[in-house]
Amino acid sequence: MKMQIVKIGNSKGIRIPSVMLKQCGIEKDVEVEVVDGAIVIKASMGDDINLKFHNVEEMTDYDIQLMLRATDMNSLAASLAGANDKCKERVFKNMSKRAYEEVIQLIEHFEKLKPMELLSEISKTTHKVEDMTDYDIQLMLRDTDMNSLAASLAGENDKYKEIVFKNMSKRACEEVKQLIEELRKNNSL
Repeated sequence: MKMQIVKIGNSKGIRIPSVMLKQCGIEKDVEVEVVDGAIVIKASMGDDINLKFHNVEEMTDYDIQLMLRATDMNSLAASLAGANDKCKERVFKNMSKRAYEEVIQLIEHFEKLKPMELLSEISKTTHKVEDMTDYDIQLMLRDTDMNSLAASLAGENDKYKEIVFKNMSKRACEEVKQLIEELRKNNSL
């Protein structure tokens, strides 16, 4: 498709039809680079980078590399601990040998832990639960029973609980909150 270059303030640009943007998955921000004399425009991973980690098999190598730059080793290893081999392979081929070896060690460690132990371990290594991605939390919650979760959360601060609860369904949140309240009433804490 041939397009006219138009003046936009002190710059120049092109108007891209919204249908074309939608086909490419571009909603808001873009990454622009020059490759072999061509301008390449891609949807920006931006702040959503970790939320898209579960689609790594569909990502380009460039997108995976952007994700890796924005993801700490502990979060990456925790996410990969439960991932399938194809997903791991796509990530590993975009890493240096040193980074690969470090992540493999962390994955082996994380795979030995129970889900709530993993949640606790990651929050210690990142120093704040706020540094964990929603995807990491959801991954660990997937295999955690409600009673164990309630017992683990009962002694935590409200901000920690809020971060975990926002990654749960409304029904599951209410159930866990009720279990925490029962533990408090029974002085089991």
